[in-house]
Amino acid sequence: TAVASYRMQGLLVLLLGASAAADPFVMLMKSISREQGVYAESIDVQLRVFNKGDSPAYAVSLEDGDWPASHFELVKGPKERVIAELEQNSSFTHTCALPESRPCARASRTFWGGRPAHAVSPRGRPPPAPPRSFTVRPTFAGVHTLSAATLTYSATAKGATLSYASNVPPALPIISRAEKYLNVALAIGRVLSLNFVRTLRGWVSVAAFWSSVFGLIALYKLNVKRQDWKYERAVKEMEKMK
Repeated sequence: TAVASYRMQGLLVLLLGASAAADPFVMLMKSISREQGVYAESIDVQLRVFNKGDSPAYAVSLEDGDWPASHFELVKGPKERVIAELEQNSSFTHTCALPESRPCARASRTFWGGRPAHAVSPRGRPPPAPPRSFTVRPTFAGVHTLSAATLTYSATAKGATLSYASNVPPALPIISRAEKYLNVALAIGRVLSLNFVRTLRGWVSVAAFWSSVFGLIALYKLNVKRQDWKYERAVKEMEKMK
């Protein structure tokens, strides 16, 4: 599928980056938990940063500007994340939930190295990363074309800023809740019909067929009643003539 394809591309980039020189080699992967969104329902967005180089990266900044106000309402939380230092052979994961119908996942880091932007504990170990999430609510139903998230960092503490763009996930279709329930009903219908009827058009045809059958049965019963009524009327007239 398209989702598996862009994930494989991201993994390929990571493998190619493993042979980087003594400089930091920072990469960003973006993934969406669903292939199809539903109006006002939660979607998980994950941004994962890798430093596959042999030296730390400094002032690592993540930003995902993929949720414009014209299509999504920002409910809470920032859409950016800053990591003061990401050491070599380490990674950082930032997970966001859209919107707040489900709790946001906690940002997590693989502690092979890498210090977060907040204070370091007296023992020298970085404390667990605090929750970082943003919540948006779709205000439309349609197809939202996704773009790459951006990452900037410096190879030295006061060096020049370098930039990197993530992979681009496939376009995200967003359906209404009515469409969602219709899809659920169609799925149940496929099971009940032993996969004989698969689409809404198929169920319309089935409904039209059975409506015609019941209509013909009703007409037949009405015709029988009319014949009985005529027979009873004729019997009554014959009795009057006697």
